[in-house]
Amino acid sequence: FIFVERRSSEPILAPRLFRNRAFVSGSGIGFVVGFAMFGAMTFLPLFFQEVRGVSPTMSGLRLLPLMVGLFGASITAGQLVSKGWRYRPFPIAGTAIMTIGLALMGLVRVNTSSVTIAIYMFVLGVGLGLVMQILVTAVQNAVDQADLGAATAGANFFRSIGGSFGTAVFGALYANEFPRQLITGFGGHLPAGLNPSHLNPKILRRLPPSQLNVVLHSITNTLQHIYKVATPIGVLAVLASLTL
Repeated sequence: FIFVERRSSEPILAPRLFRNRAFVSGSGIGFVVGFAMFGAMTFLPLFFQEVRGVSPTMSGLRLLPLMVGLFGASITAGQLVSKGWRYRPFPIAGTAIMTIGLALMGLVRVNTSSVTIAIYMFVLGVGLGLVMQILVTAVQNAVDQADLGAATAGANFFRSIGGSFGTAVFGALYANEFPRQLITGFGGHLPAGLNPSHLNPKILRRLPPSQLNVVLHSITNTLQHIYKVATPIGVLAVLASLTL
């Protein structure tokens, strides 16, 4: 990639962009934010379907507080920047609020009320909304007109790559932590016929109440573990945003 791009008259992602501090900072922040955001959001529908027993459609609708916070904060930040506000404070505040949201999601338990979870998701959404589009604006304002398209696509590309890594890493954490939580919950031995990799909402509802209780707590404990891992990554995003 580097060999070809350095010699191309019309490179897809010009190497000179990486000498632009705003592009490098914006891409780095986007990578870390994408890592935390997509990795963490992947498991919210799973929680609603398996622990709360709602349908896939309803699990998607329950993400509305997060989306409201995200779009509301993004629109507000965009309006303020268009009126002359500097864009640098928004990613700093946004990554800090995002980190708080991730930490709050790590407190969710089996019996946590839906209203409380909605508030936690709203906080997470506000943090993400203050970061995502402002980063693109910052990058667009820092490059030459000829590089505008490549810089915009590049900033979004690194956020997507971060999301891919985050989903993979947190998925691996879940796949390894969940069986361990189950074994601990059942006192060291899984009941006959209970396979952690084959559990889904339909199978869960057919389990005896005593087993179901252990499984639901194991799922929740595993998700808490994931959000506790995601929180320090949010702190890394705060530190990265200071370089913008």
